[in-house]
Amino acid sequence: MFASSNKTISLTIKAAPNAQKDAILSARNGELAIGISAAPENGKANAALIAFMAKTFKIAKSDIIIARGETTRRKILRLPDLPKVREKLEEIARIYAKDSQ
Repeated sequence: MFASSNKTISLTIKAAPNAQKDAILSARNGELAIGISAAPENGKANAALIAFMAKTFKIAKSDIIIARGETTRRKILRLPDLPKVREKLEEIARIYAKDSQ
């Protein structure tokens, strides 16, 4: 689901704008599907995605970078390689591993 290097974690995201609410929808095939309530216009969905991820991982919005996919649904996000980020990713992986059984 993620790769780590140079004190950052690269996370593959499939964004679903115009969702009913901001939420993690699934974690499979090495990517997180994230529903974002904002529309994909003028950077609103990207800003909402960054805000949601910052809240989820309890990090600053400025710590999250869209490394690839600024204008597409598939994105690569870079997050700081911190223990709390790794723990949350492991928790998400466990939750969705149970759901797929």
